[in-house]
Amino acid sequence: MKYYCIAKESEIDTEDSFRNVKLESCLLMNDFAEASPLVKTVLVGMKQDKISQVVKQDPLIIQLGNAHSRTFGMDPQRRRHYVAQEMRLVARLMINLHEITQSNALVDDFIEPQKFDTVVRGVRLTSGQTDEIERPSVALKLGHTLSKLAAIKRCSALRRGDKKAEQEAKCFLKLKEAEWAEQISSEVLGKISQRKYNKVTELPESDDVKMFTSFLQENIEKATVNLEQRASAVNFRRCSELVLARLTTFNKRRTGETEQLALKSYTSRPNWDAASISDIKQYLTPLERHLMQELDMVYTRGKRGRKVPILIPAETKAAMDQLTTCRDVCGVPKENPYFFARPGCNTNLRACDSLRELTKEANLQKPHLIRTTKMRKYTATVSQILNLKDSQLDWLADHLGHSINVHRDYYRLSAPTIELTKVAKLMLAIDSGNVGKFVGKSLDEIDLDDIPVPDMDSDTEEAQVGTSEAAAGSTTHTRKKRGTGDVTDVRASAVSSPMQSPEPGPRPTGESNAAGSTTHTRKKQRTGDVTDVRASAVSSPMQSPEPGPRPTGKSNGTAPKSRRPWSKSETSAVWTGLHEIIKCHRVPGKSECEACMEKMHPALNQRSWRDVKYKVKTILCGIERDKEKN
Repeated sequence: MKYYCIAKESEIDTEDSFRNVKLESCLLMNDFAEASPLVKTVLVGMKQDKISQVVKQDPLIIQLGNAHSRTFGMDPQRRRHYVAQEMRLVARLMINLHEITQSNALVDDFIEPQKFDTVVRGVRLTSGQTDEIERPSVALKLGHTLSKLAAIKRCSALRRGDKKAEQEAKCFLKLKEAEWAEQISSEVLGKISQRKYNKVTELPESDDVKMFTSFLQENIEKATVNLEQRASAVNFRRCSELVLARLTTFNKRRTGETEQLALKSYTSRPNWDAASISDIKQYLTPLERHLMQELDMVYTRGKRGRKVPILIPAETKAAMDQLTTCRDVCGVPKENPYFFARPGCNTNLRACDSLRELTKEANLQKPHLIRTTKMRKYTATVSQILNLKDSQLDWLADHLGHSINVHRDYYRLSAPTIELTKVAKLMLAIDSGNVGKFVGKSLDEIDLDDIPVPDMDSDTEEAQVGTSEAAAGSTTHTRKKRGTGDVTDVRASAVSSPMQSPEPGPRPTGESNAAGSTTHTRKKQRTGDVTDVRASAVSSPMQSPEPGPRPTGKSNGTAPKSRRPWSKSETSAVWTGLHEIIKCHRVPGKSECEACMEKMHPALNQRSWRDVKYKVKTILCGIERDKEKN
């Protein structure tokens, strides 16, 4: 009977006995009459230091905690954290104000217009320094909190009928509204903007993402086996941390959303494969049907009360089922509502702590980049190269738990690769002065042949010329200067008029002369670029003759590569199918060439889209030369 206590009959959890006894004893010793039940819990559990003493002794700070306890979300654990943070922030301000004024005044005494300048000095001191604010976010928070404190004082004065206190709070708010921006806000927002501009945004490395995924998959399998063989609090926590990190990185969820997953949400989830609409399932691809059978899904509460999904990969299903089964054996209280629970208490694991420890353990190159915010930005940035439709972007934004505007403005960064390729292509097109050529085209449809890139023009030209350049001998240099891009483009006008000189015959080889008598057989033996251009030039009566020297096989020791000549029907088909584009004097893209080939089928059956493109280019070069001569 010596150690018997009459208060032992109260229901106290044996696991949390010390904490609960401490809570009850502190509530008996301290009279927080004005504090709400949640604020009382916050005050008792608060760290015992100078800041907590100021909080407990100031009625207005306690009233601020009461107001925040009714507005911060639905989760009690998260509300306690936010309420304690707000109350301690005001207490830090009060400590600095006490040092400035050399007094122990309460918050109520500083909410008056005569003390406004003193409060501003205290805010600057709390934010870092008096001359330059080092922690701008603290100053912004204190600005909102001071408005809330003044409103609380005014409401209390109205209830008591205290006209003086009401007028003090009202004048303080007017003064803050008039001068707070120039004294604090402008400098603070400029500081934040400057830091954001100077900050180098890094995204996770693809190799690190792959390595960390493999690390989690292997260790989840091991942890599940260990938990099955020996159900202990250590094994339970290890398996929970691995699964929590895997779900967070796989879904690119915010850490607060995944760690707050409720046990009831997982155990009561439906069979999504059976619950899906059969009419929709029949239009799914084989891959999508396989994913529906392999993956699972559960919903949790997201930011601003959104109902956000969490996809469950196949390798984590067994681990999550095992965690659900052995909760009681591993010491998790029945009152703990969280899936990722801490053994021995009613709180949940923190996903950010799990990610920090596991990324260090995985020996990654840049472990500090494997964080949820950077992973979400990484996903939004990489998705740009997939050319997603608007509806698909909406799906991605809904999964990430934000609106499409937030997805585009904040998460989707302009990666250097995209800036140097896609955007640079647009800048070169504008710089060329021929923007009209690209009307109706997307950035993906603009290729190298449409934009003159100085460093690559010569390489591309040589690749297109091929062996015809060698056959052209010394005339190649002259023709390149004319910008035709093809060795024999300059001959395009040679047959444009019936008044022209006789057409050359087949290309000579060996010791034969290039000027032989070939007038009667020229249509049968025309080869290479020479006949390519002639066929197109026949259809254009605007051209004028411009004969050039005839190459011989002896000039370079190799025979030119023969090309199939363009027939009149093929040339006519190109003119008919691409008449509007030729009229606009621009070279068609791949999609336009393919559309012409499909439209003029079967006349262009034996031609590729590149053949059609270069054909139009040759026609345009001949027209351009004719204009220059006229």
